[in-house]
Amino acid sequence: MSEKLDLDLWHQRYTQQAKWSQEIRQYLLGKISLGEGNKILEVGSGTGAVLSLLSEETRAQCFGVDIDIASLAFSAKLGYPLAFAAGDAYSLPFPDDSFNLTYCHYLLLWIKNPLAVIAEMVRVTRPGGLVIALAEPDYQARIDHPKKLAQLGKIQTQSLHEQGADTAMGRKLLGLFHDAGLQNITSGILGAQWEST
Repeated sequence: MSEKLDLDLWHQRYTQQAKWSQEIRQYLLGKISLGEGNKILEVGSGTGAVLSLLSEETRAQCFGVDIDIASLAFSAKLGYPLAFAAGDAYSLPFPDDSFNLTYCHYLLLWIKNPLAVIAEMVRVTRPGGLVIALAEPDYQARIDHPKKLAQLGKIQTQSLHEQGADTAMGRKLLGLFHDAGLQNITSGILGAQWEST
């Protein structure tokens, strides 16, 4: 019962994170054409929160892969029209050149060897396809305003570091994509703005 509760909470968190990247996701989808016959893979799909939204935003076939069997079972019970597979991001269970778009979302900051995972993402992506890392933050470059929030930001960053996250992953992505042999790389920063009330 507690595992189900934990997965419910994780799914809520993943859904919240998916909303944070919705605008950039829709922008990127507007730049590419992913209709019927195209295939999308999310590496580290968790409970399927992001992938389910992507399946609504495109007509492509959507696949998710995750190492956590309980998360995959949870996503299957939600009834998404998606295909999920159990697998390790370091050795994806798909043949070369299988997908038009391969992406991850808040994943690489938790990976010990992100270059190896990106190389696997490249391997399963068709020539001319896209490899995207969405929402890989650089907590070390954060700006907290008003100033009284700076201590809270430091606590969050320290907590993530203690849990094993690379809190500077965002600034490393461009180099990692280059090292993985990708070309025509576009990199940018997605910030958050808050209005005072």
